Amino acid sequence: MTAANLTTNQYNLLSGRLRISIKSLLQNPAFAHYITTKLVKEKFIYSVTANPLTGRALIHFHPTYICLAEIQSLISVIEQRYSIEKSAIHKSVKMGCNLSPELIKSPGTYAVTTGIILVGLIAKRFFSGKSLRSSSPQIFTFAALATLMAGYPLLRNHFETAAKKHNMNYEFLLFLPTLLLLTIRESITGLSVLWLVQLTYLLGTTAQENSHKSISNLLMRKQLQALKKEKEAENTTSVHENELLSDCNQIAAKKLLHYKEKESLSSLLTERMIWYSFAVSGISFLLTRNFMRSLAILLAGCPAAISLSKEAARHSAVRQAAERGIYIKQIGALEHLGDADTVLFEHECYTGIDQLHSLGIKDVRVIKGDRSANRHAMPPDDIVKTINDLQSLGKKIVMIGDGTNDSRAFAASDVAIAMGRKGTAQAIDTADIVIANDDPRKVAEAIYLSRYMNKVIRQNISFAAAFNIAGVALAATSFITPITAGLLLNIGTLAIVMNSNCSLFDKKAFSTASSIKTQ
Repeated sequence: MTAANLTTNQYNLLSGRLRISIKSLLQNPAFAHYITTKLVKEKFIYSVTANPLTGRALIHFHPTYICLAEIQSLISVIEQRYSIEKSAIHKSVKMGCNLSPELIKSPGTYAVTTGIILVGLIAKRFFSGKSLRSSSPQIFTFAALATLMAGYPLLRNHFETAAKKHNMNYEFLLFLPTLLLLTIRESITGLSVLWLVQLTYLLGTTAQENSHKSISNLLMRKQLQALKKEKEAENTTSVHENELLSDCNQIAAKKLLHYKEKESLSSLLTERMIWYSFAVSGISFLLTRNFMRSLAILLAGCPAAISLSKEAARHSAVRQAAERGIYIKQIGALEHLGDADTVLFEHECYTGIDQLHSLGIKDVRVIKGDRSANRHAMPPDDIVKTINDLQSLGKKIVMIGDGTNDSRAFAASDVAIAMGRKGTAQAIDTADIVIANDDPRKVAEAIYLSRYMNKVIRQNISFAAAFNIAGVALAATSFITPITAGLLLNIGTLAIVMNSNCSLFDKKAFSTASSIKTQ
């Protein structure tokens, strides 16, 4: 079949030569390499040059045996497969994310909208004073609707969780003070609490998404490198990739469940605080019949700051880690990394050992893994057995590797760290943490960051709990009003957010891990 000479906005076709625009190619170097590798493997296609700057590809082919429609069909199939593989990688990477799904979908929209409304109300009250109609049903209805819309993600997530687990989750505790403040027509104070919560989630979601994007890019580069060495048939490769992805997802899901089980204990203080404030408020109302005093007790005892203590510190730590080339995939892993007392390297390591020793980790071992040139390399089953034996002695294990067969060891360890530059795609995909530049000294930095983050979490919880208890005591004695209790709630929440961000981004605080010299 001989192709005619055709020129359109989408392609320019000569005999055996096709220059065609491809939508997925524009500003996408990864896809340029992907489609080039795939097309040149097709029969009767001689060469392919893809330019991501222009979004066009130049294809030389045999015009007698392949036509334009067939080439376009091949391009369409390749685009679809690339999209599926990229989505699978992003989905696999995101399995470690442990943020509120409602706020992840559009955290910026809620934070910006609530901030604009809040600024408008504050400016109006500052320049015009409190409205004479502020007590009217119309004004109250508008304020209530605005508050409910701003807190909709928290409220909806609470009802979905309550329907499944039949308990009160912390999203409702963050929204509760806003509802209480509405009863005394303090919309500004209530919206301030919501805005601080949404701002914290926005910063955390942005940091987590940046880490996911960096890890996904590493995985995509690994996959493109593998295409160069691909010698098996296309269908065999597809089956292998699907099995590999399934194994990675199972390992990630298992580790995420492991972290969630440990994290459930951290909510104990929040649950006790909310029931404590309810009990004190109820007793106060029964004894005094003073609704405003009971409302002040509920506001002062609302554990919104306690609920944010861990999340605010975690989100700040993820941003700090990303700045240092340490990408967090399982956010719960960063918290448990600080408990490590044993570090296992897959290969011999001559740097970073002194840093680990300086952090009190004396048990640093080298395990000959699958990529070692040593003919006495330890089989994967023996590595897993070694890890299990150490854990039976009460050891907290950190496994550092970069090979395909490390996935089982990663699953068995308490925290798994992969080297991003030399590591295989499977190692990166199943790890909890990825070090971008393969610097072993970053392991010590990550452990130090984890310990410092845990210290900030303890500070936050201690301060927030003390603040709540003091507030309840003051409210119970009628020393503060509901409005004052609402202001104290804002101050406590703001203090938690500021302490998390200022402490974890203090450059001097991390000079210890970075300045240790290798002897």
